[in-house]
Amino acid sequence: MEPLPPPSDGDQNRGPLCIQVDAVLTSVAIVTTLLRLTTRLCTRHQGWDDFAIAWGLIFNVADFAADVLQVQSGFGRHQYYLTPNQIAGLTKWDDIGAMVSFAAIGFTKISICIFLLRIENGKRLKWFLWFLIAGLAFTSGSNIVVLLARCQPFDALWTMNGTCWSIDIIDGFNYMQVGWSIVSDLACSGMPIYIVYNLQMKLRLKIAICSLTGLGLLATACAVARAVIIPTATKSPDISWALVDLDIWVRAEDNIAIIAANMALSRIFYRFFRDLTVSTMGFFSGLWTSRHSTRPAKRLVLSANGSYISLENMEGNVINKTTDIDISQGPRGSFKETQLSQLGLSSRGIEDQV
Repeated sequence: MEPLPPPSDGDQNRGPLCIQVDAVLTSVAIVTTLLRLTTRLCTRHQGWDDFAIAWGLIFNVADFAADVLQVQSGFGRHQYYLTPNQIAGLTKWDDIGAMVSFAAIGFTKISICIFLLRIENGKRLKWFLWFLIAGLAFTSGSNIVVLLARCQPFDALWTMNGTCWSIDIIDGFNYMQVGWSIVSDLACSGMPIYIVYNLQMKLRLKIAICSLTGLGLLATACAVARAVIIPTATKSPDISWALVDLDIWVRAEDNIAIIAANMALSRIFYRFFRDLTVSTMGFFSGLWTSRHSTRPAKRLVLSANGSYISLENMEGNVINKTTDIDISQGPRGSFKETQLSQLGLSSRGIEDQV
């Protein structure tokens, strides 16, 4: 490899910017996924879509870790200023990060398709969704296999000891994955609009749901930007600098896809945590009232012959009011029975206790 000429803009570092953008998006993806999984598990409505999104998040966090290690090796700076060890390190972590990124985006978009399978009953649409799932699994899996098999031995890409396939082969598989990703994004963003349109609900709610599912189109835009950048970034001799823009778009696509998949369930999050908050506040309010209430205590006393009961209001050990209710006569449903029901009792209940 011929030595690179000194860059005109000097020794700049875009690595921290890459990590900052990645950290913000990954944090939002983690929070929304935890909200989703908590809601689904507590309401016992979990499904395979939740399982897939969980794996998508795991691989997404692993990709973020690879990005951090990559930047520590000099990613984001011009290769002219890096040592051979730094170049080897960032190349290694870029390769590993690419593999887990394909896994993350594959699991995430498969999760979206499985979610749509849970709410769609049309046979044709179900077959179409399974077709999308098969395509996502193939395109993401094939890219991982290609990255594993591209060099002999595996570490030849960064040790420079071995042989590797042409970058054109890698780019070809990348384009295939990007193309199918765009198709699945458009289909999964448009399908909820078709489903919701036929449901009996308020127009305002329909618009809100369609807006949330439309977030997936942002991931589509990221995929298009990635496709545009691939040929110039992957063939640049200054890879530590040229790959930064591509890496940002890849990480944005992964995270936005997870966030969009989770936000489609935001109404369920809201209802669950609203009810949880109300019940928790009610519990503590009742606990506070029971401990600090100044209302007089009440005591029920049954007469010796069972002909009447007395409701006694107590303040300390002093009886300040007594109410006698005759229960010896009167059919059920009478005024006497009504009086007992207001106390939460019945004549049958009193007789059973005797």
